[in-house]
Amino acid sequence: MKLLFSDFDRTLYVDRNITKENLDAVNKWQVEGNLFIITTGRHKKSIIEQMENFSLKPDYYICNNGAVILDKEKNIIFSKCISNQMIEEIIEYICENYENSFEIIEKERTIKIMNNRGIDNHNPTDIILDRVHISSIKDVVQLHKKFDKEERVAELVIDLNTKFRSSLAAYANVLNVDIVANGMNKSTGIDFICREISNVDDILVIGDSYNDIEMVQKYNGFTVEHGNEDIKKIAREIFFDVASLLKKYS
Repeated sequence: MKLLFSDFDRTLYVDRNITKENLDAVNKWQVEGNLFIITTGRHKKSIIEQMENFSLKPDYYICNNGAVILDKEKNIIFSKCISNQMIEEIIEYICENYENSFEIIEKERTIKIMNNRGIDNHNPTDIILDRVHISSIKDVVQLHKKFDKEERVAELVIDLNTKFRSSLAAYANVLNVDIVANGMNKSTGIDFICREISNVDDILVIGDSYNDIEMVQKYNGFTVEHGNEDIKKIAREIFFDVASLLKKYS
């Protein structure tokens, strides 16, 4: 049995679509007795909706950059929260130093924090709060901040990884910053699933961005032609798409 761990956005899902070639390749992979694991920075509700839109049925879901893992039935089988005592400090720091709204992701819901500096630049969420109510937020698996420029993304990633390095890990993902508990990344999610499964013959890993670097590096993985230059440097091979990878290694 072989395992495919695939990033979602801009790897499997490109230009707001999953091609028929990719869908057919993943379905064929599973019919042949192999496992398909989606590996994403997205939260539970968001990635499940996308899988249902395209009639895909992953065998596991690694969500929130490894902070939440779901089984085939979408039950949470692992989660790691950012320390509750740090949440308020982190939120206050982002509000004071960076403009516009951002998201707080708990296990089962998303919360939008409205910052009085700037605009709302995130999608609709379950709850909208202002800064005076942030002390009520608990059990956070990820924070998500969106920018208009990659330079701002890089600035916040460096800032958070310096100031809060013992409590969290911040990852750049194109125009997004994903913030999870210290030690969490997609590679740790893969580690967890591999411990749960026996008789694994091969592990294939593919991603395109900075939050995929750990898993591509640890598992000698692959990237796509439009992946960023840093991940191309460490990838075993570069493919046009996921279907091209599976055609060669299935």
